[in-house]
Amino acid sequence: MKILLVSTNNLSDNGISTFIINNAKLLSKKKIHVDILAPNEVAKDIKNELEKNKIKVFEIHNRNSNPKQYFKRLISLLKREKYDVVHVNGSSNIMSIELAAAFFAGVKVRIAHSHNTVTEHERLHKLLHVPFNMFVNCRVACNEAAGKWLFNNKPFIVIDNGIFGSVAKF
Repeated sequence: MKILLVSTNNLSDNGISTFIINNAKLLSKKKIHVDILAPNEVAKDIKNELEKNKIKVFEIHNRNSNPKQYFKRLISLLKREKYDVVHVNGSSNIMSIELAAAFFAGVKVRIAHSHNTVTEHERLHKLLHVPFNMFVNCRVACNEAAGKWLFNNKPFIVIDNGIFGSVAKF
């Protein structure tokens, strides 16, 4: 199995990054191939820590400033690496970018993970509601409120304490 954990925010010293890094390490220890995608240049100490755990970090910049280029480069990465699972971590329907890329690249399991109950981009969030629901096929949230906010009445899984542990069965 090959998994790509995607950060829609900078991979740095923040809560979503901690979730991604901790779970990448856990999956790697269980002999599951896991990589991370970041929309920024990742600090050397974070990269070194991940590389020690056999986790590759890909950086595709310009997610916000040039989403078309980001989208094309992401599809290329997904096709080249042949992932079984793409797990996108974010806070809104704007995760449609990564979910659509995964769909068009042939990734079978496309997870959206809600980490918040608000977005800075409300208009775009509402506009992308339909595409988001077309491309996502697995819904996860950090808590009930975040899940209800992003997924409305669709079923979702809550990952307690932000750690997969034995909960995730891909």
